[in-house]
Amino acid sequence: MMSKLDTRSVDQSLGVAIGQTWEGYWFLPSAGKSLAVVRIVTGILGLFLCTSYAIDLLDWFGPSGWLPADSVTAWRSPFAFSI
Repeated sequence: MMSKLDTRSVDQSLGVAIGQTWEGYWFLPSAGKSLAVVRIVTGILGLFLCTSYAIDLLDWFGPSGWLPADSVTAWRSPFAFSI
């Protein structure tokens, strides 16, 4: 059976290990190529998403669209977002 002293030392060593892992993840230098690839892929996916929305924009929100303007206005919250 473990004593309180042994439990504290295990807890402290676990805390130290977690702290070192956390600091290593955030603060150790790493190559920028992987981040660059992630940014490029994210940008391409964002452009694809915007393009796919732009193609069907009038089909969704046009005068005879799937979502008429009065329906969109009815769903809109009375609280507007502003800066």
